[in-house]
Amino acid sequence: MRHEHDAELVAQIAQESSAALEELSRRFTPLLRSEAYRILGDADDAADVAQEVLWKVWRHAGEYDRSKASVSTWVGVLTRRLAIDRLRQRQRRMRLLDGQPRESEAVAPEAPARVDAHHRSRIVRTALGELPREQRKILELMYFRDMSQREIARATGIPLGTVKTRAGLAVRRLRQVLAA
Repeated sequence: MRHEHDAELVAQIAQESSAALEELSRRFTPLLRSEAYRILGDADDAADVAQEVLWKVWRHAGEYDRSKASVSTWVGVLTRRLAIDRLRQRQRRMRLLDGQPRESEAVAPEAPARVDAHHRSRIVRTALGELPREQRKILELMYFRDMSQREIARATGIPLGTVKTRAGLAVRRLRQVLAA
């Protein structure tokens, strides 16, 4: 019975019923946050993922097929995918920054350390500036706007394979420049 009610809510959301979305949100947000937190280990990120899942439900409710999965399975899969994407983005950023702590986590550095950090930052900015514009744009969206490659492809209209290729080329080129 509950599965049918959930599917009915999604059908109403496909007809742009904000009341149906509110009801679905009320029922599923705790589950979405819990699942995202299990993967990410961060409550704020988990809340963001839950909101993103609900946004995707709003935008793609018409694509839901009750013969393939229950609503709880559908939103659960969306949650896991988005949480894993966010985790991968976090890991990519950390690899790119080579393990340097964020300013909010760092102990106030001494003057020589600040100069060194500024120097490294300038080197990274210079290296980014040497990349072809198309590759630089992909990295900026990935690392500074926290977008997945799939999201970049959708937002820019560039095929996903091209986004992946440009990202790979850009990261390899940055590594070469930074290693020197």
